[in-house]
Amino acid sequence: MKKPSDFLIQKCEPSLVQAGIEEASRAAAQPGRFPQLNSFDRIRLRAADNLAALAFLRCLTDNRVPHQFSTSPGFSDSAGYFPVIGGRTCIPVAQLISRRSLIRSLRKQPEQIIQREVYLPERTEWDVFGEEDLYVFAFTSALVTRSREAIKQAVNAREPLHLLYRMPAEWSLPELWSPLERLVLKTDLSESVTLTLHGQDGHQQYCEQQVWLEGRKRTAVSSELFSIGALGIDRLPKGPVGIHNPASGETLLAGPYQWGNVWLYGIEIVFAGYIRRGDFHRQAVRPAISEALYANPCLADERLLSLPVEGLKSLPDLFQRAAAWAEKSGL
Repeated sequence: MKKPSDFLIQKCEPSLVQAGIEEASRAAAQPGRFPQLNSFDRIRLRAADNLAALAFLRCLTDNRVPHQFSTSPGFSDSAGYFPVIGGRTCIPVAQLISRRSLIRSLRKQPEQIIQREVYLPERTEWDVFGEEDLYVFAFTSALVTRSREAIKQAVNAREPLHLLYRMPAEWSLPELWSPLERLVLKTDLSESVTLTLHGQDGHQQYCEQQVWLEGRKRTAVSSELFSIGALGIDRLPKGPVGIHNPASGETLLAGPYQWGNVWLYGIEIVFAGYIRRGDFHRQAVRPAISEALYANPCLADERLLSLPVEGLKSLPDLFQRAAAWAEKSGL
């Protein structure tokens, strides 16, 4: 029977949270490569998986677990890798817990995790992994702001924000792939803001451009971007933000209620265990979506598979095996 001593706990360090969110934002600005990131909730889920992956690497280092790396399809640039233990790629999967009452309960009694289920959204990018590779499930306690009121509460509490506006297809996936060259931007805000244009260059690589905008003044900028997939802003806008492309005549107005805050207010991560991919997909069932949404409303649009936590194997045992494998192979 699984016991709390089988769990490994890591704090949600702000640097890891920020790195995970920034990667998710870069991916969301490239809809041609990541079409599934079509909502703020899915960007949050990707950020949570990134956070779990980075925390797992920290866990391996802290426990001196022998491991190697393989290029990860879960990241949008060459900086992303998955750890390999004993020849098996480890795929951390976040179990985002964003309901405040449940977070409190699990922190007081972490053994409650043993009675819970783990949920796996269906994702085609994970189909490249083999049956012998390992899913590592991480219960990630982190509050999210899915409403304007929740964002305002975070602002009043002086919490960090990561505000995004998702651009429509004519900007993010233009029919004619050519440089935007010149853009005109304006805000109806009285104060100055910094606007970030998240997009792609002529080689379809991620590229960003930051523009400082004075309040209620037009700003013309030169740009090497070929597309803009998302906008970022450094404060919650109380009025529209406009962007105009003189070459195409297109004008976009981002309304104040169309921005999403994808920051994860992380508390801690509990690594509950692992399982072979082949075993998981043979044993998993379709869950009642209401159970998953109680803990994590960001899963509303996902097709899920689930398995009891009791069905997972112990990570401390895997780490001991990793040391034995490494000693045997002379690594």
